[in-house]
Amino acid sequence: MLLFALTTKGKYQGAGIIRMIRDDVLFPPYTLKRLGVKQNEEWYREILGVTLSPSAFTNIANGKKVEFQIDNYEFSFKESHLVALRDIVSRMAK
Repeated sequence: MLLFALTTKGKYQGAGIIRMIRDDVLFPPYTLKRLGVKQNEEWYREILGVTLSPSAFTNIANGKKVEFQIDNYEFSFKESHLVALRDIVSRMAK
């Protein structure tokens, strides 16, 4: 499961769908699970997770450019994130 912390000014009201793009190839959308929320007077931090098959996880880890979209929020993995995912994939194969 990949986890994401989404920090917003107001409570997250999105559809709970994540879209992933690896090396300019769009994956089918996945449904996010809401795992928890922390809040104070200024912001909400929602923890969202997505369960991936081992092959989908490996496919993402082996990408050169991996981007995500959760509703209107867009972000991408840095090389350090991909290195960490590749390390996990190498341990899955053992």
